[in-house]
Amino acid sequence: MKLELGTMYLQNVKTFGGRKTLIDFREMGGLTAILGQNLDAEDEDDRNGAGKSSIFEAVCFVLTGKTLVKTKKPSSLVNNVNDKKLRVELSGQLGNNLFKIVRGMKPTICEFYKKPVSDTDTLETIEDVDWTDCSIIKHGAGETAAEIMRFLHGLDDVLLRFIMISSTRSPNFFKLESSQQKTLVEKLFGFQVLTEKAAVIKQNREKLQSDLAIEKARIEERIIFRDRTVTKLEQTKTRRDEFESDKEKKLHELDELLENLNEIDFKKERDTLDAITRLREDFDNAKKERQKAIDSATADVSSIERRISPVKSKLLAAEAIIAKYEGRDADAAIRRYDAREKAITTITKLENDLALVKRDFNDANKGIKDLQQSINSMEDHCPTCGQDWPDKDARQSRVDEINGQISELQVLADGFNTEIEKLNMGVSEQKMVRDENTVTDFASRDEAVQAESKLERAKSDVKEYKEDLTNLNEELSEAQSKLAEAKAISVEEPEGITELKEVAFFTSLTELEDVQKQQSTLLAQRETLQNNVNPHVETIKELEAELEEPVDDKLVVELEEEIDIHIDLEKLLTRKDSPIRRSITSTRLPQLGAIADEYLRKMGLRYSVKFNDDMSAKVMNFEKEVDFGMISGGEEGRIDLAVAWAFRDLFEIMNYDIGFMGLDERLDNSICPATQRKTLEIVQEMTTVRGRQIFLITHHEDLQDHADRVMMVERKGDFSSIRMAA
Repeated sequence: MKLELGTMYLQNVKTFGGRKTLIDFREMGGLTAILGQNLDAEDEDDRNGAGKSSIFEAVCFVLTGKTLVKTKKPSSLVNNVNDKKLRVELSGQLGNNLFKIVRGMKPTICEFYKKPVSDTDTLETIEDVDWTDCSIIKHGAGETAAEIMRFLHGLDDVLLRFIMISSTRSPNFFKLESSQQKTLVEKLFGFQVLTEKAAVIKQNREKLQSDLAIEKARIEERIIFRDRTVTKLEQTKTRRDEFESDKEKKLHELDELLENLNEIDFKKERDTLDAITRLREDFDNAKKERQKAIDSATADVSSIERRISPVKSKLLAAEAIIAKYEGRDADAAIRRYDAREKAITTITKLENDLALVKRDFNDANKGIKDLQQSINSMEDHCPTCGQDWPDKDARQSRVDEINGQISELQVLADGFNTEIEKLNMGVSEQKMVRDENTVTDFASRDEAVQAESKLERAKSDVKEYKEDLTNLNEELSEAQSKLAEAKAISVEEPEGITELKEVAFFTSLTELEDVQKQQSTLLAQRETLQNNVNPHVETIKELEAELEEPVDDKLVVELEEEIDIHIDLEKLLTRKDSPIRRSITSTRLPQLGAIADEYLRKMGLRYSVKFNDDMSAKVMNFEKEVDFGMISGGEEGRIDLAVAWAFRDLFEIMNYDIGFMGLDERLDNSICPATQRKTLEIVQEMTTVRGRQIFLITHHEDLQDHADRVMMVERKGDFSSIRMAA
């Protein structure tokens, strides 16, 4: 039986984006070198981050639901740009079955399909296989994943790390704790399956023990129960007799109550209560009518009082206006305001004229002064041209001329002075007029002009408001009279109601109806009681029947025998010294070490691997244990690789062949050319002799010369793509 890969589709796996990427493993027999290139990097030789290892991660995820890196969750595989809809679809063949597994994240997907190989359905035609009605549907992704694990015979992510071997992701066996080494070996040997089967047997045994305890308790309880049943039977018979006696007693009491109720004439009582009710309703209606009249009259009084209040306010405001303006002479005030304004206007004009005349007066006096100074300065020369006088007559002639000018200016100045005196007198007179016409009765001329109209309007309003108040007071008086009349109405309880109350047995119809219901209830109770069958009669029959059944311990004997068998099986599967485990361990541990030693020999190492009885391992140099921490990095890598291949080979021996293997940079680091060559020879032997597909992820382009083909993983921007190199 062999596990072979067919096709794989990737979507949103790490650097692979939403577009489906197809990898057809059927076309990749032999050795395939996987190289990467980051097309956006400045260095053309930059091979990191292209997405090469994502192919191995996808294979691990779709087969096991987990990642190759133990510490990372499957959600870490989701493309961080799209951040959703991770989907991996892998088809292949295991033995005589074709299969297809689909897993996804965001949302979670877990689907499993399988069907037998036939003439038409083969690995070569797997893309054309109709998977309809081939799905293995379980209740939830967990059960579907468990079904996949059973189909793969326990090939989980731990064992897959020995098949898809990475320099950084796969476990280094000799760097693990001895307990971890033991766990891996037990998983390889299938002890986990034995443990799981033992756990199932233990669960069944515990269930049987629980059933046994229950059965023993049942038998013991049955014996105790029989004794109790005898006692209970006697007690039940006593209760039967008590039931019949109590039934007769209760029937007698009910008959007495019903006899008393039958003496009541319910029709007559209802008629009496109806008459009382009618009289009470008439009385209540009369009271309601009285209250209604009171409420209506009260509302009218309140309404009229609310209407009176604003009228009174308006009347007071109008009377205040009359008090303010009545007795004042508005016309005289207006005349005084006009005379005062005219005087103020005249004062302003006279003062402006006075300023102009004063200016002219000052100009004339200044001219006289200037001319007099010019005469005083005329001694030897003319003040105008600055030349000496030709004779005294010329100087005198000029002096006379200037004196004539001074006389003319003096006449003007005198006239201006006279005018100033007149203007000052006019200003004084107008100020007297202004002051004499000061008005104190009104704040302004507009107020005086409006006073008369306001006064007339106020007088008219006062007359109107007084008439309104008179009418409203009359309405108020009438409404108050109606209110007094309504309150004076007397409502007396109707005659005859007291006599009817004394005659009536019940105080209300409700009480009468309650008693009638009670009568009906008592009749129903009596009928129920009369028809009530004694429950103890049937119980007595059941108890007598139970005492006839014998105590049977046959099931106890059968359960004890079954439990002994389960205990023996548990010991056989779980004890370290059990024949099954001893047989597997004694055969497979040396075989595992021998396979690893053979690979070490082929890689040119003198070391050997020895597995202890507790399934831990150590590196030996002949008969001496070697400290693994003191071994060189290159030797350490080869030993780790030999152990990984040994794990893989033994898994195939015990289960089925795995037709593929991955090496992620295992030939790149800490390895010399000679070791690289020997390792390549082993790899090529695996492809030719064992027919395995081997995928070699590397950064070294020279290794592609040893490969049958080259797969290029190229990254541009945020996404990767795959192409087969020519």
